[in-house]
Amino acid sequence: MKLKDKVVVVVGGSSGIGLGIAQEAHREGATVVLLARTKGKLSAAEHSFSERAKSFAVDIADEASVKKVFESIGPFDHLCITAGQIYTGAVRDGDTKTLKAIFDSRFWGAYFAVRHALPRINRNGSITLMSGTLSRRPAPGTTMLAASVGAVEAFARALAVEIAPIRVNTLRPGLIDTPLLDAMFGDQPREEGAKSMVQGNIIKRMGTTEEVGQTAVLLMTNEFITGTILDIDGGRLIN
Repeated sequence: MKLKDKVVVVVGGSSGIGLGIAQEAHREGATVVLLARTKGKLSAAEHSFSERAKSFAVDIADEASVKKVFESIGPFDHLCITAGQIYTGAVRDGDTKTLKAIFDSRFWGAYFAVRHALPRINRNGSITLMSGTLSRRPAPGTTMLAASVGAVEAFARALAVEIAPIRVNTLRPGLIDTPLLDAMFGDQPREEGAKSMVQGNIIKRMGTTEEVGQTAVLLMTNEFITGTILDIDGGRLIN
C-alpha cells in the first residue's frame, strides 16, 4: 500500500488514462479525487470505487473554475493531469478556434491546475503531467497536438526546478487503448486503425490504462525522480 493515507488528485480522472491512474493509486491505498468536465462520467467513475473517492466537475480551461475547485479540495499529496483534447487535421485547414482549444485544454489547463494546486500540495508530494510521443515522432495532421504536448514537456522540466522540493515529472504515453483514440482513427474502423498504428511499436499492441497507472504510481512514490520524461510507448520511439 505505497499510497496509504495519501490523497491523489487526477485531472481527467473520469475515463481513459486518468481513470486508470486513479484506479492504480486507489489500489495502493490512496484517497482519489477525480476532476473532469462531464458530470455523468464523473459520477459513474466515482461510484466504481467502493470507498475513498470523490469527484468535482470542472472545465480545466476555465481558470476561475479551477481555482474554486482546488479551494474546495484542500490539502493533498499528488496531482496528475491527463485532460486534453485530441485533434487531427492540417494546420492550413484548421479553424483557429478549434486549434486554440487544443492549447487551452492541454497546456493552459495544466498551467491553471498547477498554479492553483501548488499552495495545497504537500512539500513531499509530486505533480505528474501528460504529454505524448507526438512530441518526438509527429505525423501528418498532428502538428498542433504535437506542439501542445511538447509545450507541456518544457513546462514540466522548468517547473521541477522552480517548485522543488515538490517533484514534477511527465509521462509520455504512446498508443494506449482508450476511447479517445477513436478521434485519431477518424472514419477508419477501430480494429483496422489499431492494427496499422501498432506496427510502429516494438511490442505489437497498444498499451493499457493499467500499465500507465502503474507507471504514474512509480513517479508518485519514488522520491528521487524529478524533471524526468518517462516513455511508456511499447518501444515506439526507438523502432
